[in-house]
Amino acid sequence: MNDPDFLKDVEQKGTYFMERLKAIPSERIKDVRGIGLMIGIEVDPEEIAGLIQACMDRGMLVLKAGTNTIRLLPPLIITKKQIDDALNIFEEVLA
Repeated sequence: MNDPDFLKDVEQKGTYFMERLKAIPSERIKDVRGIGLMIGIEVDPEEIAGLIQACMDRGMLVLKAGTNTIRLLPPLIITKKQIDDALNIFEEVLA
């Protein structure tokens, strides 16, 4: 984990993930923030339980953080394809 190339890869994947989340055209997303691959997606508190359940029903494990934030904590070895798959699931859930 101390390998600079590995850490750079994690940083790039986190940036890619957050930029793609921010580009999702949905008024249900209030904010996207995070560091590396630790990402929080702020939504309305009334919707959070349904969104989390819909993600889990599609095979995407997400967590609740606070009253209005969906937390993503993927493994550091996640691939770009897996990130794209997660983004597709999240877009589907928001539709």
